[in-house]
Amino acid sequence: MHCVNCSVVESVGDQVTNLKEGDIVIPTYIGECQECENCVSGKTNLCLTYPIRLTGLMPDNTSRMSIRGQRLHHVLSCATWSEYMVSDANYTLKVDPSIDPAHASFISCGFSTGFGAAWKEAKVESGSSVAVFGLGAVGLGAINGAKMLGATKIIGIDKNEMKRGKGEAFGMTDFINPVDSAKSVSELVKELSGGRGVDYSFECTGVAPLLTESLEATKVVNFTSWSTFVCFLGQIILDLSDLYDIFPSVYTYYCFPLISPILIILCSAFLIIASIHVGNGQNNSNWCRNRTYCLVWSSFHYVW
Repeated sequence: MHCVNCSVVESVGDQVTNLKEGDIVIPTYIGECQECENCVSGKTNLCLTYPIRLTGLMPDNTSRMSIRGQRLHHVLSCATWSEYMVSDANYTLKVDPSIDPAHASFISCGFSTGFGAAWKEAKVESGSSVAVFGLGAVGLGAINGAKMLGATKIIGIDKNEMKRGKGEAFGMTDFINPVDSAKSVSELVKELSGGRGVDYSFECTGVAPLLTESLEATKVVNFTSWSTFVCFLGQIILDLSDLYDIFPSVYTYYCFPLISPILIILCSAFLIIASIHVGNGQNNSNWCRNRTYCLVWSSFHYVW
């Protein structure tokens, strides 16, 4: 099957029966036979018949692309950076013709990741404030998801000034270029959010230091630095306690002197008090209580 431009089928092979010339499709590097154990399970789409191909070749181990006689490889079976591409019909998804092609372009898997983070995971509330670090596909998805859910202030952060226009097109209300100021990004975000920080923060770059900046840009860390410290300490405790299930001997030898049920319970008690007295909104107190539940469970798990 040959695709051209914005994934429009240009021609099909003799054995392709589910697609025709002119169909709009989305190429995908994960096929779906709808018959194997994984496909019918309803729990995963990692098809056993048409798995992810990392060889750069078609399912028959050939390449349909070349330049000046030199064979080229298909990136993850899609080769979507080409103007024309050849794809196995099982690695394409037909788009409902009633859908506007502009809305059928997902800007790679990154957009749906960011959109889902705002919609399904954070469940951004109407009237809230949001900060998005990094305006690539994931960040733009988070912005668009926050806008759909009714966020009134959406702050985009990126060092590339050209991203300003793209962010605004997806719903961003304010833009921060960290290069323009000597202040930290979290300080700049707070200046745009009444000095308290935002309700939700999405780190979409994968740059480690920005994870801290994104946390410090939220209201949740404003009530006291000690509660922030305890939350981080609690997470470390949870991570270490998970070692017991994987490496019991390592956990017993190295982690026992560091972790005790008393310490975990103290952390839980502190977070309960913090969640009661935080007074900065429902999101903050719920966040504390969630950490508390995890820590309490960790103490029982440890004792057991």
